[in-house]
Amino acid sequence: MMATPGSLKNQLRLWLLLTMLVVLSISAAISYSRSLHYATQAYDQALLRTVLALADEVIVDEHNQVKIELPEIASHLLSYNEGDHIYIRITGPEGKLVFGEAQLPLPAHAVVGNQEVYYNSTYKGEPIRVVTFALPVSTEPNARNILISMAETTAKRDAMVAEMVEEMLLPQVLMMILAAIVIELGIFFALKPIQDL
Repeated sequence: MMATPGSLKNQLRLWLLLTMLVVLSISAAISYSRSLHYATQAYDQALLRTVLALADEVIVDEHNQVKIELPEIASHLLSYNEGDHIYIRITGPEGKLVFGEAQLPLPAHAVVGNQEVYYNSTYKGEPIRVVTFALPVSTEPNARNILISMAETTAKRDAMVAEMVEEMLLPQVLMMILAAIVIELGIFFALKPIQDL
């Protein structure tokens, strides 16, 4: 039994819709992954720069006591970040809190001296991105490390990712709509001779 022009149209439309949905889903996943990578990279570098600036202010005195020379106004500026919260924790080699938030999560594994590690965690009920830098107390090969951690909530990162994904997907959606219109016209004119029979 020969399919009617109407059923052929519906089958073609269905295959077109499914194909476009698959392509759009794959594109959305790729766009999100790329946006998350670039946003994370940008914000991570900003966090690290601040942590390294903090490391320059850390002092180990003649009694091996760790101190940080940080003016009060600088402390307020470090904790202020429009749209997000900033948290700092500086921990001495013995694990004693030197400055900042005592409960801020530390890395799950030891950090090598003069190296940094990035990780995701939660603090005060919010998701955070953390960088911890290990600052050796001396130049000796087996010197212990001061851990300087800075965390930032992820609201601005998430907003940046959403904006980037939207900017990537919008032209693709418009192109798919245009392609759907063109294909619909093609189906109409291709099946018109059959309809005229």
